[in-house]
Amino acid sequence: MAVQLEVDIPVERRDVGDSLQLPVLLAQTVDGDDSIANLRYNQILAKLKLQVQVHEMTSLKRNFPRLTATLLACLFVFPANFSNQAFAEEQIKSSALENNETELNRPIPIPFTNEFSVTANGEFAKDKAAEMLERYPKLKANPYAILVEFQPDADDKEVQELLADTNSQIVDFYPTVNWYLIETLSGNRNTKNSFESSPLVKHAAYDSTLRLTSLNTNDPLINDLWGLDGNHGIDAEVAWPLSSNASEVIVAVIDSGIDPLHPDLSGVLWNNDDEIPNNGIDDDANGYIDDTYGWDFTGEYDNIPQDGHGHGTHVAGTIAATRNNNEGIAGVANNVKIMGLRFLDKSGNGITSWAINALEYAVANGAVISNNSWGGGPYETPLYNAIAAAGNAGHLFVAAAGNSGENSDTYPMYPAAYNLPNILSVAAIASNGNLAGFSNYGMNSVDIAAPGVDILSTMSSESDACVSSPPCYTSWNGTSMAAPHVTGVAALMLGVNNGLTPSEIIQIIEETTRSTATLSNKVKFGGELDGGAAVATASQSGSITFVNYTPGQSVLQGSTINLTATATGSDDNDISQTLEWKDSNGTSLGLGPTISFLATNVGTLTITAEATDADGSLIQRNAYFEVEAPSLHFTNQDGFILGNAATQITTEWNWSGPQNETEALKTISTEKLQVESTTLLEYALPDSRTPVDIVIPSNTQGTIRDVIV
Repeated sequence: MAVQLEVDIPVERRDVGDSLQLPVLLAQTVDGDDSIANLRYNQILAKLKLQVQVHEMTSLKRNFPRLTATLLACLFVFPANFSNQAFAEEQIKSSALENNETELNRPIPIPFTNEFSVTANGEFAKDKAAEMLERYPKLKANPYAILVEFQPDADDKEVQELLADTNSQIVDFYPTVNWYLIETLSGNRNTKNSFESSPLVKHAAYDSTLRLTSLNTNDPLINDLWGLDGNHGIDAEVAWPLSSNASEVIVAVIDSGIDPLHPDLSGVLWNNDDEIPNNGIDDDANGYIDDTYGWDFTGEYDNIPQDGHGHGTHVAGTIAATRNNNEGIAGVANNVKIMGLRFLDKSGNGITSWAINALEYAVANGAVISNNSWGGGPYETPLYNAIAAAGNAGHLFVAAAGNSGENSDTYPMYPAAYNLPNILSVAAIASNGNLAGFSNYGMNSVDIAAPGVDILSTMSSESDACVSSPPCYTSWNGTSMAAPHVTGVAALMLGVNNGLTPSEIIQIIEETTRSTATLSNKVKFGGELDGGAAVATASQSGSITFVNYTPGQSVLQGSTINLTATATGSDDNDISQTLEWKDSNGTSLGLGPTISFLATNVGTLTITAEATDADGSLIQRNAYFEVEAPSLHFTNQDGFILGNAATQITTEWNWSGPQNETEALKTISTEKLQVESTTLLEYALPDSRTPVDIVIPSNTQGTIRDVIV
């Protein structure tokens, strides 16, 4: 004997744990006995409710149509293929379905009956609570509601009096547990205390905040990082599994320095393998002595880019704080080595020349991405050219859009507003997805928005912002905090596909942008960063890899460069034979996996390898070299030598050119012309006043080769 029930159910968007109010139905059986059928219906009702709740839990961002469910009640056995099952399978993971089936096999209690009238629609308990949770994601409980279970013998009149006395109302009833949602217009804490002291109440509890735990790390502050996996976060839950085998990427943090002793950063610092620490020698001949993990380009100018301000340490933590180390937070990317380059002093100030030095160092020493959470100066051609040169060398320059709250199309903030193809300019959003009030914006000059409000990250122990015992963590606001979210995602993308150029990274981020109405007319890409989608797309793209190649390596003018590359299509097929090599002007140099060419001109030499993927898209990768002219350096008796006539002088030198080249040494005569100040004749140092001319008379004919002051 079976009964079929047809129920048209309007499925609304509900919070997890809310119940669906279904009509009370009785199914009349053929023999007129409706009691068993009614019992079966109650059980099916509970089953349908649980199915929909699971569905809602995994699909909170979707809107649902009306759902028509056919309920089939049999006398002693539930159907195995409940009609809502197929619908659920389209929306939730298989693992969730398995857990759901386990729950459904348990005995399901008959729902309780609502004894008290619902007196409010939940304007505060639901709507306002949702708004507050978006605005303040760290809230521990619904500020406008509590959950209450009344005593079985509670009288309706007495309950209504209690509600009136506490300025509260009944908003919802949950029949499976016999609890009520009470709207607390006088505050949840006071109302909870009043209800707990009433003999009418069996239990009272806060409507506590529940949070996703899908980011499976043991970092104790992981749930405070809404930028990773909040509703408007970067979707780390998707990005991290896709990038679990990502290759290492060097990221330069051009900022106020980094605290090298912070336990969440000490393990992710870049190490200059070509430099022997603390031996006082420039082992790798890059112009910097003992630069083991970066350089300080401020007035201190040394190999310790410490962070007295804290800004750089905060940025570095968002990018790459160590994941799963039982300490603090987790950064966006776990495949990064941070190169600390300090050009901002303890007050957060720096000058353009220091910034250029830092960027040139980053590119020359293998950093393929830099985070630049700074700016504010005028348009400066030297800085523009330095960023452009970095782009020609395959370097992505991620920049904070600025915190003036202005349209950067009208009031540009540099360097973020420079019109260069390797710059990715980032605005800031809050946890509710709205553009931060302080954030710059611009449909032409700002590309995308990322989390930048209430961002918790690492803090330097030397900073005034470190107000507790180290290690310190601090929440800050700013586009400075938004940019490193993008930098971290770009590093993950490059880790899963090291053939991506800066332009390709930017293109993928644009194509995968999560569009929002609030940003559609504020930033060029029309939305917020979707790191999960960006990493997924990057992993499905083809790649080009150079063999035995170091970015920025030095070669001598006139030498021959041999370069080999392998190209892999998005379908994992080897397409190396389709490679075409081009110079910086786009002129073809040759075809195939290997190219040989002559380094003729001094300066940066850029070679581009191109291959066509199966879908017709173009894959590109740039290789660049620093071409240097051969040079001679005296190593012994270097400089001016005072000697007498007929005196024999011995000297030694190093020659960087070919060994078979010869040249005759020439001696030249010099005249020492010296002028000094005395008490009778003083020479003022040049300053903002008119410079002073210092005259050195000489009748010697010839060319001035050197002057020492």
